[in-house]
Amino acid sequence: MNLDYSPVLGEDGKPAGVIAIVVETTQRVLAEAEVRESERRFREELEAKVAERTAALERSEENIRKAEQALMQVQKMEALGNLTGGIAHDFNNLLMAVHGSLELLRERMPQDPLLLRLLDNAMAGAQRGSTLTRRMLAYARRQELKAERVDLRALVEGMKELMQRSLGGTIVIETRFAPDVPPVEADVNQLESALLNLAVNARDAMDGAGTIVISTAEKWVRNTDGPVRPGHYVRLSLSDSGSGMDEATLNRAIEPFFTTKGVGKGTGLGLSMVHGLAEQLGGALVMRSKKDE
Repeated sequence: MNLDYSPVLGEDGKPAGVIAIVVETTQRVLAEAEVRESERRFREELEAKVAERTAALERSEENIRKAEQALMQVQKMEALGNLTGGIAHDFNNLLMAVHGSLELLRERMPQDPLLLRLLDNAMAGAQRGSTLTRRMLAYARRQELKAERVDLRALVEGMKELMQRSLGGTIVIETRFAPDVPPVEADVNQLESALLNLAVNARDAMDGAGTIVISTAEKWVRNTDGPVRPGHYVRLSLSDSGSGMDEATLNRAIEPFFTTKGVGKGTGLGLSMVHGLAEQLGGALVMRSKKDE
């Protein structure tokens, strides 16, 4: 409250009394405080909304940027696939003619050990070229697949000994199978080749020593933004204890002929073939890796 005093003068002009004026200000003070509190809340809400809107715009811009990058990557990979597939198809036809001619020539040549050895070397080279073109066709999703029902657990268990011999004794192979995983429709030979390619890449990433884990699981996909359509899938995974890839290497890992190995130590088509096979079977190759993890 406010308290004011005013003197009361008598007829002689001297103070004869005092008038006290009391003004009750509680309601006004409370009202002013309420107004200030309301203004404070309004400012906080406004700042929060501005920050939220700014963050939403930043997320939207980031999503647009990622979508544009993904689209550019898809277009680039599609162009590479078309180019690779066309070259591989024509090259394969040439190799078939070369290989067939060499076989006929070998049958008609005299039994000269030197000539036969030269022909065998030429036929082996043609066969390696044919294997290379099959990988290129796999990346371009143009290979012919013989789909059949495949039990992934039986396939992996059946390959374990072969992979162990191929990878060496310093590599430990572990398997983890989810129960009651249904069979899948796939080409057994191509799937075995893809799994072996992944295992060899894992071994190289571990510098020849470490642990590889092969696992299976059922997966229901409901997100339409993922690499595959929504539906029921079976996941075949392979992980290793290597040092991982940096982001730049990971982004280029499935490009045909891209390799981090030295000259003559790899064609750069292993992961490309796996990627093409996965897409041709209606799935996708998903790779996750971080440097030093």
